[in-house]
Amino acid sequence: MKALVIGCADTRKWYANKVGQVVDILQDLGNEYKVLQDPDPTMSNHRFINFILKTDTFLINDSDQND
Repeated sequence: MKALVIGCADTRKWYANKVGQVVDILQDLGNEYKVLQDPDPTMSNHRFINFILKTDTFLINDSDQND
């Protein structure tokens, strides 16, 4: 499953500059999702696991991106 980042009121959060981007959801944790960040080119393209508030996302199906 994936989520579209639709907002972020806290500029200190890792996804504050990711509004409009899609992230991969790993797990639903109640009021937030555990997600996989984009590859980091400064870290040999390592993908970090992080968390995003559900209220800052819009759920999308993988098939929605193929339409």
